[in-house]
Amino acid sequence: MDVKPSPEKFHSMLFGWWRQNRRDFPWRKTTDPYRIMVSEFMLQQTQVSRVVPKYLSFLDKFPSVEALASSELKDVLAEWIGLGYNRRAKWLREAAQQIVEIGEFPQSPEELMCLKGIGPYTSRSILIFAFNSDFAAVDTNVRNVFLMHGFIESDWPLSRVQSVADQLLPLGRSRDYHNALMDYGSAHRTRRRSAKPSDKPFELTDRYYRGAILRHLLNGSMNAVELAGVIGVSEGKLTKLIDDLIDEGFILRNDNMYGLA
Repeated sequence: MDVKPSPEKFHSMLFGWWRQNRRDFPWRKTTDPYRIMVSEFMLQQTQVSRVVPKYLSFLDKFPSVEALASSELKDVLAEWIGLGYNRRAKWLREAAQQIVEIGEFPQSPEELMCLKGIGPYTSRSILIFAFNSDFAAVDTNVRNVFLMHGFIESDWPLSRVQSVADQLLPLGRSRDYHNALMDYGSAHRTRRRSAKPSDKPFELTDRYYRGAILRHLLNGSMNAVELAGVIGVSEGKLTKLIDDLIDEGFILRNDNMYGLA
């Protein structure tokens, strides 16, 4: 658009659209900060359709921050299977342990960013959706909406986009506003993606093999030869993958056997 609308007209348009097109997700039916935190961790780099069933099953297994904090890492990883980026599961458990140690759920972005795996965007999102706090959070969808309506330029740095987001925030309606922005941005984003011949299929990436190693070790300890056979990689490549997982605290080595930490 060549001429950007006033904030009032933008809000009117957005909320009017959202009344007819809002999406229904289980994390939108709660204001429990723990459950919101779980959803925010899961939604990082993962399609919403994959998150919904995992979110529900995860909370059945770990219904409270105390339950997650006292859990075994292998049990958390077992519930995380299918979401990818397993270090998110590890960080989520560690964040829960920090919250239990503190004795209360953090109430500011600065306090939340002291928790494992939580940065500026996630800290604001948790407070927005749990407490309706007057913060503005900018993700890809939100940025695309602002760009579409002429509030920002495509080459602006995040700091400048964040300033615009802060100015556009309708005070007292942060939760609904951000849900509306995300739904609107998702519905209007360009779906065409150019395929790159050089891109490796997911099944051939280190991320795939790391997840496969953890899945197999959920059933018990294995040695390197067994793991290389079931994963389908050379022992040399397996060694590098395992060393990384050991350094990150996922796996323990006992003589020539490997198991979950």
